Amino acid sequence: MKKVRDCMESISKSFDSVAPHTPVEDLIQAVSRDASSRSVFVTDEGGGLLGIVHVREILRMLGAQHTDHGGFGSPLQVMARRASDIMGPAYSVSPDDDLGVALKLAVQSEVYDIPVVENGKVVANLDCLELIVNLRPGA
Repeated sequence: MKKVRDCMESISKSFDSVAPHTPVEDLIQAVSRDASSRSVFVTDEGGGLLGIVHVREILRMLGAQHTDHGGFGSPLQVMARRASDIMGPAYSVSPDDDLGVALKLAVQSEVYDIPVVENGKVVANLDCLELIVNLRPGA
């Protein structure tokens, strides 16, 4: 089976990352730079993965008044000021993982961007389209 290393960066040439203290406004700007981007990786100063902010969390925060919380949104969504306020848990694959490992993570976690971590540092984004192209029959 193909490895993550064999297909990463074939479609998604770069990834967006921010520090945990990044203001939400700058976070939105980061995810807006690339029209195909669906996530921003939250990293420490050394490039280590701390968490992930998906576009859906940004949408939930911006549309908090449309939720079932009495028109006010959840306290987290209303109070979010920094990337760390809305980031989700960190998950990743290694460049040496089989694509099947990445596929399982994508399907079970319903994610479309998977950080690729090597030696404790984010080195790439494995886009769901890279999985589809490289796992299709006959690939």
